[in-house]
Amino acid sequence: MERTAAEFFYHRVICVSINEWCDAKNEEYAGGRYEREKRSPSMLADITGLDKKTLTSMAVTTGKSVPKRQTLLAVAVAMKLPKEKRLGFMLYSDPKKEYPSNTNEETLEKIIEKIGINAGYKQITDEYYNKVGTTLLPSKEKPDKEKEK
Repeated sequence: MERTAAEFFYHRVICVSINEWCDAKNEEYAGGRYEREKRSPSMLADITGLDKKTLTSMAVTTGKSVPKRQTLLAVAVAMKLPKEKRLGFMLYSDPKKEYPSNTNEETLEKIIEKIGINAGYKQITDEYYNKVGTTLLPSKEKPDKEKEK
């Protein structure tokens, strides 16, 4: 299926945002042999639990489609985007839809307001799970929860 000009544009804006994040210095870099000085899409995949191919395709302009809204929201939180940039980033998932557009998104924004975006992805998503009862990326199980046998 061919992408529309609008989808191409939306994907490009998302790609640019992710690449800007990746071009920044890795705050956790300590000079170790296998550490990266700069961030990467695979770092973002590790933070969010998304597949590395998904994040890599989001970070290149030739990606096949605009990512799902929930995926973009998880990536925005993992990138620690400030509210203004997060709002703009979310508009590119579906420009006809406001952000926040539902109670779960409103709850997430309240959590971020309360504890701050710099609290980190894990803390924000754990708090979100405690309030909403589901993960930010519903296809995934709650992080750190062992599977029952």
